[in-house]
Amino acid sequence: MNYNMRALIGKLNPAARNVLAEATNLCNASTHSSVELQHYLARLLEADNTDATRIFRHYGVDTSRFGKEIALSLDKMKRGSSSVAMSETIVRTLHEAWATSSIEYGSRTIRTGAVVLALAQNEDLNQRIRQFSKE
Repeated sequence: MNYNMRALIGKLNPAARNVLAEATNLCNASTHSSVELQHYLARLLEADNTDATRIFRHYGVDTSRFGKEIALSLDKMKRGSSSVAMSETIVRTLHEAWATSSIEYGSRTIRTGAVVLALAQNEDLNQRIRQFSKE
């Protein structure tokens, strides 16, 4: 499916937009070809005072272990790209988060908590995380 990435980015609240920007920077610095869930989650784990950090804490997510699993997965990715694109998985994740935010919660923005909820509720996205993490 084609989604309007510019429109989705415009719906991100400042914290979620900053995480995406940092994920893009990580992808670029690593010379990976596309921003993947691992890039986003790596930077999400580093973000302070977000919905996601509170969710992780509430549900007892071992963020140290999760971060190590993400780092291992990132290390296995092919390197050598000079340009960066958003992966279909990231676009789909943000679209699912927007649907959750707007339809279920009546919000006009996508918060980091909505991203976590989308990843947890969507079976395909959840399976993608399970490919590199038990957390």
